[in-house]
Amino acid sequence: ERRTLFTGVLNRIVIIVLSVTAVQRLSVDVLYFLPGLGPDVPPVRAAPSAVTASGFFYHFDYRHPSPKEVDRQLDQWVQAHAREGRIAVSDWTGERLAWSTDAEILGGFVELNLKHARAHPLRWVERNKLTAAELSEYIQTYAVRYFVVRFEDLGLPAFSDLVEQVTKVGEATIYRSRIPSDFFAQNHGRVAARTNLITVSDTDPNEPVVLKYHWHESLVCRPDCRIERVHHPRDEVGFIGVPAPHPSNFVIENSYKL
Repeated sequence: ERRTLFTGVLNRIVIIVLSVTAVQRLSVDVLYFLPGLGPDVPPVRAAPSAVTASGFFYHFDYRHPSPKEVDRQLDQWVQAHAREGRIAVSDWTGERLAWSTDAEILGGFVELNLKHARAHPLRWVERNKLTAAELSEYIQTYAVRYFVVRFEDLGLPAFSDLVEQVTKVGEATIYRSRIPSDFFAQNHGRVAARTNLITVSDTDPNEPVVLKYHWHESLVCRPDCRIERVHHPRDEVGFIGVPAPHPSNFVIENSYKL
């Protein structure tokens, strides 16, 4: 009887310990998206909070409420220009535009701990504002056609020789690049992209292709072509290369195999 009682107490202790750990981990996941529920701490990167693991309390609500009319207007504008080139968004609203439109969006959450986040316009900046050389290189590296800025203008008004303001939608100011750029870093042709699939056509089969899309180890090229990683000095992920010879028309897709 004593042994049974001891075993029951021990089991309860184990369950309590595991429950505390589970609640702590669940709280970390939940509070990351609801920072307003956490303690109010200064937004200093050198002093992270142990409560959410991220340590960044800007009190943004990352849930997606019903869009306001001005949000719908911005969605419509971005959708209408989605096929002209990539659209760089300087704040976290790029996350919403990425799923609410067909545009290829550069931006979103600045603090994502991913190498691919180097393509975020704010991650490209070496100092507080873009220099003319950085802006020019950024546009050409990622084939940027438009910038949508609200809280952070990236210093774009000072570079009228590189970008021009085209319109305002609510609080968003939209700039268009003056620099010609396309999705080919090498070769030429046409590119159409959607989730997990890039369709490439009308290329020179005797010249290597380098596309301004991030390389990933699960990508495959079909038919009768292969993919290699092409180094870029400021983007450690690298870009997609297809060595010659290759078909003039081919597709690159996610195989989901690593």
